[in-house]
Amino acid sequence: MSILTVDLQADLKESHQTLKQNLEKLKDLHQLSKAFSDESSVSKCLDPIMALMKKLDTSFPAEYSSAYSQMIKSKTMLEKSIAQAEQTNLETGLKIKNTERLRLRQALRKQLLRELCDGDKEAFTGGRHNLEDLSDSELKHLIVDDTHGIIYCYIPKVGCTNWKRFMFVLNHSKPYPDPASIDPNSVHLTNKFTLLNSFPRTEVKARLKHYTKFLFVRDPFVRLISAYRDKFQHNNEYYYVHFGRYILQHYGSLSNPPQTADEAFAANVRPSFYNFIQYLLDPKTEKKVPFEPHWRQMYRLCHPCFIEYDFVGHLETLQQDAHELLKMLKLGESIKFPPSYENMTTHSLIKEWFRTVPLEDRRKLYKLYEGDFRLFGYRRPSVLLDD
Repeated sequence: MSILTVDLQADLKESHQTLKQNLEKLKDLHQLSKAFSDESSVSKCLDPIMALMKKLDTSFPAEYSSAYSQMIKSKTMLEKSIAQAEQTNLETGLKIKNTERLRLRQALRKQLLRELCDGDKEAFTGGRHNLEDLSDSELKHLIVDDTHGIIYCYIPKVGCTNWKRFMFVLNHSKPYPDPASIDPNSVHLTNKFTLLNSFPRTEVKARLKHYTKFLFVRDPFVRLISAYRDKFQHNNEYYYVHFGRYILQHYGSLSNPPQTADEAFAANVRPSFYNFIQYLLDPKTEKKVPFEPHWRQMYRLCHPCFIEYDFVGHLETLQQDAHELLKMLKLGESIKFPPSYENMTTHSLIKEWFRTVPLEDRRKLYKLYEGDFRLFGYRRPSVLLDD
């Protein structure tokens, strides 16, 4: 046998053994990721093999073709393993970056609240100085779960039905029912939950100090559109009798509107969106009682300058925020948050809705809800407010 053939045989045997050892090293995904984190380790595996393959690119004795084919196959397997490692590391990196991004977003939302509340507290507290100055009725939107140490401040028209479903299933033992299986109407009954205002003030303070507190907010103008659609574009007897009929009388130029919602809908009579805005802007509206919660300012429902929330979610990022919150509460494996509604009012429709509202009234409305825009980080809607 010639020296070349002996050399080839030795090279093939050695390289094949090297490939086998490398594949064994890289077979485990953890080892693969570990090896791939050090580029020189990969080079040590591949460089000699690639050099040998180049060397063997010329003709050589046919009896070694089987070994050569096996080496090509082994090389292909090795490259595939490394490609899988690259993909795994990429996906892991993206997950880490996404988690970091969500954490940063939370930190910025809470920082904004602290800075604004510390810098201009009077503007957001109505002259009150601390929690003691709030009445019990002003704490009625805070739901308490003592078992898990959670407090949720619900805001109407900000996904509160699904979050109430979530709080409701926490009252059950494991395995928790699917929140989506809970009747959405039942969770709006006040006797379904324990409210923070049901406790003495000393216990209120203790719970606020030690429990995980969260709320979800929404673009203030989009929330108003959603409230109008829900309460005045549907046949709702309560809201028609208590609000719709009054709005029609005072802002809709109807001296004697239909008495009931059924009669009004049969006659195709309902307040316009602009009539609703006029009602909100009228100083007389809040002289006797505060705004109804569906259109009351969000900060007036949840008092973020008196209550330091641990998590501030936005409806615009609901699924991401819900996932992050459930992980934070250590419930991510136990409960699946329901999907968003398909007919949810979106920001893209805002310009069309405000088309009938004069510019001056839009600007007044912004001043009325400016606290929500500022505290929760929503941009001033310049497309509606500027000439």
